[in-house]
Parts: sequence; structure tokens; C-alpha cells
Amino acid sequence: MATCVDIGEILSGLTVVLATNDTQALQPSLFYNLYEERIAGQYTDALRDLGANVVVLTLDETLDLLASASGATKPAFVVNICAAFKNLECEGLIPAVAALSQIACFPCRGDVAIIAEEKIISKHLASSAGFKVAKTIRKIKGTDFQEILVRKPINGGDSKGIELIQSGAIAAELENNEFAEPFINGPDLELFCVPSQHLWDRLD
Repeated sequence: MATCVDIGEILSGLTVVLATNDTQALQPSLFYNLYEERIAGQYTDALRDLGANVVVLTLDETLDLLASASGATKPAFVVNICAAFKNLECEGLIPAVAALSQIACFPCRGDVAIIAEEKIISKHLASSAGFKVAKTIRKIKGTDFQEILVRKPINGGDSKGIELIQSGAIAAELENNEFAEPFINGPDLELFCVPSQHLWDRLD
């Protein structure tokens, strides 16, 4: 039998760290211009509505606290919304240090965050789940392609760093952190998929 838990009762009165990107250190874009107010702010409001005492910290501040906190200074929970690092190794820092410090963290695993940011891994997972995905191209120099290509960074999201390459154009070779795909005309949709058979059974 499923058990319903009121998370408000669990978090009420406890200190929760909201780990966020330092927006001043990021390249300006529409997403990050809205980051502090629209995302960090909404997480803060939601946690406070659940009765938590919220402390908003940057990545560096969160890691310092997790590494040194003990007793009364130790937070009960960490909500990690740091994302979109150029080096994906950074995505797992907060979950790893929180686990070592025996502090609950959401998301609780670094690979969960990495999958959301690493496009080639995401494509392999989507393909294995039955989705049609565009061909991945890792080398374009010397290739006589007759289609428009989309050059993009492997890591990150929000359509940052993408470039259209016209068919027959002379383009610079792809860097190690880049790949290309054939351009597919149409709307750009973002889908969130939960690979849970239990969930599908309930939806059926």
C-alpha cells in the first residue's frame, strides 16, 4: 500500500540550503537574466511555504558549508539547482559532497544532473527508449554534406552556442566539445520523460 507523506511536516522548522549558480559569473542570456527571480526565487518561496528556513548560497558557498558544517550549523537538506556548467564534472559536486557529509540532497545523484546537460548521452537514452533522434556528426571537415547542419556544444542547454552551417559551406572542424546534427525544420519542444514502468501502469 502506498504511503502519503506530507513533506511540509518534514521540512517545517529545518534549515534547507538552496544551491544556485552565481549569476554574475555566467554569460548573459535570456534564461540566466531571469534565473534569480523566476527560478531561484520560486524555489525559495516554495520551500518557505513548506515551513523551511531557506539559506540561498552559490556553488562555492554551498560546498564550503557542506564540508565544514556540523551540529547546529549542519543543514537538514540541500536543493541543488546549479546547472549548465561547461565542464560536466561540476554537475556532480554538490550531490557528492552532500552524500559524504550525510546530508540529504535533491537531485541526489550527479549522473541525474549530467544526463540533463550532456546531449549525446541524452540522445542515446532517448533512442534506447524508442524515440527517433537526429544523426550525430562528430567530423565535418572534408565532408561533402548536402544538408544544413546544426553545430552545437555537447554540454549545456537553452540553445546557447548553436550555429547553422549551410549546405556546401566550408566550416571549421568540430572541437572536442562540439557535435553537429542535420537541421530539422519545425518547432523546438522540450520534453521531460520519467522512465518508470510503475508510473506508466498508473497512467494506463
